[in-house]
Amino acid sequence: MLFTHALVASAFAALNLQTAVACAPAAPVDTSVFPHTIRGSDNASDYATLGYATNHFSLNVRNLTASIDFYHRVFGLRLLFTTRFSPSFSISYMGHSAGGHNKTGYQTTDELIRFKNSDLGHIEFQFFDDPAAIGNLTATTDTANTFSHIGIIVPNLKTALARIEALGGVKILSRPGEVPVPGGALTKALGLGHLPADHPEAPLILGIYAEVSKALLFVEDPDGNVIEIQDLADAISV
Repeated sequence: MLFTHALVASAFAALNLQTAVACAPAAPVDTSVFPHTIRGSDNASDYATLGYATNHFSLNVRNLTASIDFYHRVFGLRLLFTTRFSPSFSISYMGHSAGGHNKTGYQTTDELIRFKNSDLGHIEFQFFDDPAAIGNLTATTDTANTFSHIGIIVPNLKTALARIEALGGVKILSRPGEVPVPGGALTKALGLGHLPADHPEAPLILGIYAEVSKALLFVEDPDGNVIEIQDLADAISV
């Protein structure tokens, strides 16, 4: 075991305490205790940025059909459109209805497209159907890179897990209650795959990640991108 339970329990208790009082007035933080949380300032953002929002993130994919099927079948995202720039290159957009929250019974594709630039949480796929280009795409679960993972919130994590298991064909990296394997696909995606086991901070870092991850569900999309699935009521996220 790369970490001691006592060390992690002590550190995690401090994190839970800070999370519980996140809405309380700011108190001095003991930065010698890990983990600790430095809260952001209450200062307002520049007024000139009023209305800015995160609309989408983009993934390079190896198989467009497989990616669209995965995100629709597993997470309920709908295909808005695919635009072909050339015989080999295209971009596609997927999203949830109701502004990105999937809380409406029905919306036409025309409606989803009409509000594409004002809704939230879209996924864009960039697909270059060329073996040379596809061969150069490296999964984040194989080699740590600047992309870590996607976070999705579900109303009930146990129900979501049961549904995913029943669907079949979805690679599950870590179930709630499980401890991710140090050095495995998940820790690579979190940027810790190359952390030496004898690194002086390894026990603390990997131990805390393991404890946090035990409350979450991690799956892998067709391109090896990690998806963190979190219960809506859970207050702690990696």
